[in-house]
Amino acid sequence: MAVSLKVTSAAVTSAITSFSAVFAVGQLAVGPISDLYGRRCPVLIGFAVFFAGSIWCGLAADLPSLLVGRVIQAAGALRHVGAVARVARDMFSELHWRARWR
Repeated sequence: MAVSLKVTSAAVTSAITSFSAVFAVGQLAVGPISDLYGRRCPVLIGFAVFFAGSIWCGLAADLPSLLVGRVIQAAGALRHVGAVARVARDMFSELHWRARWR
């Protein structure tokens, strides 16, 4: 990848750093969104945003374009973390509640 983008391999690792930074900080902002708007809509939007970021990365001709694509991917991926955890919590708490009252 470094050869095709004509940069050093150290510069390409900044793509991983940008993804991780957006993914870590973005969870603080995106977490409450699934509580406000339900579970399905944020997850579907997250899939679409992640897919758009993947296309952007695939078409990147230089390092700044790749970094923008990775930031878009992280913005889409972080929507799933909170929503999946909440769905699992909702499913198991409901099963526990039913078993308790039967």
